Amino acid sequence: MNAHRTGWYLLCCLLLFSLLVPLGCGKKKEPDVWYKEIVKIKDPQEKVKALEDFLAANPPKQYKEGAIRVLITTLYRNLDDPARAIQVGEELLKEETDPDVVLAIKSAMLPAYRKNDPQKFESLAWELIREGAKPEASSYAFYLLQNHYGDNVEKLRELADFLLKSAIKDPFIYNYLAWKLIDGELDPKLGLQVALHAEKNLLTEENMKALNPSATPDRIKKTLKRYSKDFKDTIGWAYFKLGQYRKARRYLEEASALAGGKDAEITMHLGITYLKLGLKKKARESLLNSVLEDPSDKAMEYLAKALGKSKKATEEYVLAKRFERAEPAPDFTLKDLNGKSHTLSSYKGKVVVVNFFSPT
Repeated sequence: MNAHRTGWYLLCCLLLFSLLVPLGCGKKKEPDVWYKEIVKIKDPQEKVKALEDFLAANPPKQYKEGAIRVLITTLYRNLDDPARAIQVGEELLKEETDPDVVLAIKSAMLPAYRKNDPQKFESLAWELIREGAKPEASSYAFYLLQNHYGDNVEKLRELADFLLKSAIKDPFIYNYLAWKLIDGELDPKLGLQVALHAEKNLLTEENMKALNPSATPDRIKKTLKRYSKDFKDTIGWAYFKLGQYRKARRYLEEASALAGGKDAEITMHLGITYLKLGLKKKARESLLNSVLEDPSDKAMEYLAKALGKSKKATEEYVLAKRFERAEPAPDFTLKDLNGKSHTLSSYKGKVVVVNFFSPT
């Protein structure tokens, strides 16, 4: 009799526990803690399973959007399974009603569609752009669409025409498209129009603040300075491509000043422009500075022209200039693994290799 009573008691306890857990008596992990743990998971398959479980628990919106992006991105990028990424995204769209979450799903699906269904990708990208989705979503769609069109001039012209009439405020998108049209010589005149439009209408503190409301005034000024530098370079290079070398010089000198003469690409553009204007001394100086910052093949080619030297002679010239501008390393004393002290200056005239490493 006691055994029967014990059995019934245990059965009742199990039934009661199974009812209480769904009602919230079981300890639940907080969404923020849970989500942070998932993001740290290295194995893609394990991460996908954890994200699916997380989304099945219907987390708060601020975590849900991020989880969806990570889930779909992990499927098409890490697992190279765009078909499954699309399937998961379409299933989520059937159940979702929140417009922000719907937007997050569609944005996350774009790269997967681009790989598996280019027509659907193009249609969805234009949908997000034309509907005036959140700035980051429409800018992302626009960026992917530009890359998708490659050097298709007619398609890029369609994008430029839309952009010039749109409410898109992200300067990066304008500069990216303008540069594509200019540097590739697809349509430098249209590229110049796009860049001038953005410089005039978008490079304001008000727009920078609107794009990043949490930015400090100092951060806004730095961002504005960076964009100003980039646009002056783009506009200057457009004028160069159009054969208007004096205008090119003016914009490129302003861009170089904003960069403190430390941007190798801008300095190279300026050097090439000086060369076209017959200012060989200035051309040599700018192109040498560009090569010393970043020895690209293009900068080396134009430096050779400015110097009137062969490729090998130019390389030797650059090497000599590097030694001329080199500064002595600051002296220091450190102990080796055996505890012996070494002072750098005591090795003057010898080749020294210093290997700094952390045991952790």
